[in-house]
Amino acid sequence: MDIAALEQFLRVNGVEVRGELRVELISGGRSNLTFAAADDVSRWVVRRPPVAGLTPSAHDMAREYTVTDALQGSAVPVARTVAFDAQGATLGASMTVVEYIDGLVTRDQDDLATLTDAQVEASVAELVRVLARLHEIDPHAVALQKFGRPAGQSFAGVNGGPK
Repeated sequence: MDIAALEQFLRVNGVEVRGELRVELISGGRSNLTFAAADDVSRWVVRRPPVAGLTPSAHDMAREYTVTDALQGSAVPVARTVAFDAQGATLGASMTVVEYIDGLVTRDQDDLATLTDAQVEASVAELVRVLARLHEIDPHAVALQKFGRPAGQSFAGVNGGPK
């Protein structure tokens, strides 16, 4: 991570960096590289595709940023979008920056085993609640009508898929 380039990118995009910018890799991701970035006041999450083995559809930062940004202000809880580098001019690959939100991250059975039954039940209930809210979103109302298969079409020939 080129921290100086990231700091300049943040400043150019209207983000005031207060103090030294610090960045660390958040391990455990399965796809895009995820970093926690922080100054003396704020924290952000920076995501970018991996440095090798790219599968464009699996590492589509534009899609990730577009959906997160479109859901701002909706009933679906998403991190506040901060900035997007579509061309990859900052880090050599496209990247998104969103606010950092503290929360419980459960990645595997070992993490799950540390939770109480009440915590698991609350997590499951929240997951269902958020999924229901997501399905209540009108894609047209948030400018996401081009995503997915709203008319139930097959994958062939839709959204650039094989014909």
